[in-house]
Amino acid sequence: MTTAKWNGTRWVGQAGAGLILAALALGAPTRAANPRGKLLAAKRAAYEANFKNDARGLQVAAGKLDALAANRELGAYALYYEGWTRWSLAAAQLQANEKDAALASLNRSAEDLKKALALLPENAPSQSRGEFESQLASSLISLAVVDPTKMAQLLPEVAKHRKRALELAPTNARVVMMDAGMIFNTPAQYGGSQEKGIERWLEAIRLFEVERIEDPIQPDWGRALAYGWLANLYLSMNPPRKAEAKEVAERALALRPDFWYVKTQILPKVS
Repeated sequence: MTTAKWNGTRWVGQAGAGLILAALALGAPTRAANPRGKLLAAKRAAYEANFKNDARGLQVAAGKLDALAANRELGAYALYYEGWTRWSLAAAQLQANEKDAALASLNRSAEDLKKALALLPENAPSQSRGEFESQLASSLISLAVVDPTKMAQLLPEVAKHRKRALELAPTNARVVMMDAGMIFNTPAQYGGSQEKGIERWLEAIRLFEVERIEDPIQPDWGRALAYGWLANLYLSMNPPRKAEAKEVAERALALRPDFWYVKTQILPKVS
């Protein structure tokens, strides 16, 4: 029979050890379930689901992030990641020919990101504010592309947030990548250029390669995506630059072997 005695300071004996282990076991989930832990887990789940084109996984992650939106300390970042997740979800929905669902996701993404910006404290680092402005610009331009009837209405808003992002975080890899996409996809008569867009995108990749994020709450997505999306840009050129597309596609898969888009949409075109 197991016994234990209280010596005035602690329990001793086998039962005491068992009580200590039980307390530790009960405490671990509590620590893991704090708001910061929940946010980081939902963020990771969204990243994973995006690489796998997992619409359901993205929806679940968005719901978990939404549940953290009211948190006083983390609400702005929860809404940022929720906006990012719904932006990514829209891409998966478009792949499945679910245009109405994609439009709903993009509208919600823009709403979330506007709320996130409003919640950022005045003394927030310029890098953080630039990240938020950049993602809002990306969500809005995606909405305009999917719903061209809103293009004229949304373009001035896109330009405003793009300008702010570049002013606040000119050397941020995600901000530069957003800018590169704008340059690449803007018609030449409006100042765009595919060649200049590629050059700017390569600048973003160089920034990704040296980026070091110390606080995991901060955005850190984009490195593998940048290579995979660049492959698509190379294929979109006239004529398509298949050799370069294949090279960066292989780099993307070296970073993320489960990169669904590169495996199923890019490689068949370059192999």
